[in-house]
Amino acid sequence: MNWKKKFGLAQDIEWTKRDDDIYVLQSRPVTISQNSEKLWYLSLRRNIDNLHTLRKKIEDKLIPEMISDAKLLQSINPALMDDNKLAEEIIRRKKLYEEWNKRYTDEFIPFAHGMRLFGQVYNDRVKPSNPYEFMDLLSGSEMLSIKRNEGINRLAGILRNDASLMDKAKNGVVEGDFAEGLEKLFRDFGHSGIFKTRKDLLGHIIKLASNPEKEKQDQEDSSELERSFISAFEEEEKGFAEELLDIARISYRLRDDDNIHLGRIEHQYLLSLNEAKMRIAARSDKLDPEDNFELEELVKALRDSAYIPEKKMRISREDVTLHEKKNVRQIQGQPAGEGIVTGRARVIDEKQDLFDIKSGEIMVCDSIDPNMTFVVPLVSGIVERRGGMLIHGAIIAREYGIPCVTGIPDATKIIANKDEVTVDGYLGIVTIRKGEGKY
Repeated sequence: MNWKKKFGLAQDIEWTKRDDDIYVLQSRPVTISQNSEKLWYLSLRRNIDNLHTLRKKIEDKLIPEMISDAKLLQSINPALMDDNKLAEEIIRRKKLYEEWNKRYTDEFIPFAHGMRLFGQVYNDRVKPSNPYEFMDLLSGSEMLSIKRNEGINRLAGILRNDASLMDKAKNGVVEGDFAEGLEKLFRDFGHSGIFKTRKDLLGHIIKLASNPEKEKQDQEDSSELERSFISAFEEEEKGFAEELLDIARISYRLRDDDNIHLGRIEHQYLLSLNEAKMRIAARSDKLDPEDNFELEELVKALRDSAYIPEKKMRISREDVTLHEKKNVRQIQGQPAGEGIVTGRARVIDEKQDLFDIKSGEIMVCDSIDPNMTFVVPLVSGIVERRGGMLIHGAIIAREYGIPCVTGIPDATKIIANKDEVTVDGYLGIVTIRKGEGKY
């Protein structure tokens, strides 16, 4: 008998057994579970209300301000400043970037809780066989990184299907619709901290076009998933379910877009640093624009033309590798993208290393943010130091059906370029054969 259906509430039943017979002594509503359920709902309601407040602040105030600041920086050319003004501009840009980075941590990241909260409720109500099925309800084409990647893939497709145009592009010659598309793409996304020049962007498109197109995995019809989710609620709760889904979708999109906006501000700060390094390197044949300097050294050298700054010692990744872990052959993390693949490792220490990735390599990095996803169609596997199943790299890996393991703190120290790496995305195991990758 369904006691809850019969009485309208879950029942606390007392019974006894005599021989083969069972006797019900009494039945009363379970007051504790009802109170717990009410408290859970009130807690969830407070979470949703807080997320609504945060969403309004992010959409109406923070993102417009971030876009405005990035555009203002972009309109100011550090190359036209004298040394003293450049020194002040570097300090100003550093402060601005640090302020936005703190806002990102304090306000943008907490808003991502909306996506996790939705996943929790979805799994509790729908009980799907795949605990990450709810992500299919959140992804969409409105995100900036997806628009960028779609633009890159479209241009790569043009080259892939036109050998003549491909040959010209390899020689730096672009024309027609392709040239217009390249210019628009660079105008829209060339200031987000990755593609410093049109040549960088064109080089990546050529590399992508030189390989077969990697298509995203087919996802279940989201409209059916949405109906399934909403129908799991009582009639009076359906409005709340729709509200939660809406917050989750916005949370997912802004979690992606805010990285692009922050990257644009960081890019403008780095441009000012690069301008300073080029000027200072020109003063001495012992200095190079690729040298590393402390910020204070750069500013001091700009303010005093006779001062030669001290170079910051460049520490290679090999130098910081833990000695006792150099011979580790297997490391365990979080399984985040199904599949097993073997390939040579490409360790990403800084974003410029992304342009060294070759087709079929295993990308090993701290974590993949939306500014980095343009390289994912080239790689065959992903290993990340941070995160779990909902980190951005794991999400994009599952979209492309790429084996992925996350949450290995020493991954970038233990694994080196040229290592042959096997990524088991089912068990979360990464196996390493030192220096045995085939070139």
